[in-house]
Amino acid sequence: MIEVIIRTTIIVLFTFLILHKKASKKASQSTIIDLVMMIIIGLTIGNTITRAESEAPIINSIIVITITVIITNIVELLITKKKQILTNK
Repeated sequence: MIEVIIRTTIIVLFTFLILHKKASKKASQSTIIDLVMMIIIGLTIGNTITRAESEAPIINSIIVITITVIITNIVELLITKKKQILTNK
């Protein structure tokens, strides 16, 4: 029981910390990329909370969440750059 509380606290705090910047978007401004990212993060958090450390190590979850957010930011940056290039032509 204590393990679940600790794992939940760690993964939720980490997720809030890493998503703090993205939280400024309103739900109506969300893109399909944001939706995919939230699904991946939600599944990762669920697995981390409900499974034992031996089945789903918390460090693996932290890595997955970090990489997901980084890739999402890169894709959003590329889309923004592409839109800027297209509008400047």
